[in-house]
Amino acid sequence: MNQKFFQSPPTQETEESKLEKNIRVIENLKCSLEGRVGMILVLLGLRPATSLDIFINDENLESVKQKLKEANLFFDDITKPPFENKEMVASLIVAKEQSNASVAAFLFKDLNKNQKEIALYMGHPETSAGAFVGAKKKIGDEEKFKIFKDHNISQSVAGFVLSHDNWQEEIKTAENWCEVLKLKAPELYKKVMDTEKIEQ
Repeated sequence: MNQKFFQSPPTQETEESKLEKNIRVIENLKCSLEGRVGMILVLLGLRPATSLDIFINDENLESVKQKLKEANLFFDDITKPPFENKEMVASLIVAKEQSNASVAAFLFKDLNKNQKEIALYMGHPETSAGAFVGAKKKIGDEEKFKIFKDHNISQSVAGFVLSHDNWQEEIKTAENWCEVLKLKAPELYKKVMDTEKIEQ
């Protein structure tokens, strides 16, 4: 009796499983918590771009670049060496699309002139970006930290300024970022929250 064995087709990676794999790659990078958080928010489509500074105690720059590519992220240099901080190895802009990385890196070339546009590329709410450049009144740091603490928001997740007139709306962006990070990268979220509890 001749039996035919049918092989099941190879399982195809779903978009969700690819995203989870990419998040794990970034989560395990040896660099700042803020950098990893920013890149995961970029992967999740919540921010167009984020900045990433690499220091001598972080993972090797070539390894970081390889892992960014592995996670389907694009990057460009914000500035090139030599850096004022002698421990800095690289200053990158990271995005899901090369065009966003390139435009944001270009904007950083004239930081003083392009502060609002840079803030928007980092995903900050429009009114927050306006407060950042002084076009709107902003809430002071002490009050902002109290609002973040009251809403259980990490400064590492949402480091943008709050405007005096629109902070209730802006805080929704920060809360959303924290909730999504908690859901998609719970270990990293816990590290961020534990670090901030120690510092408070």
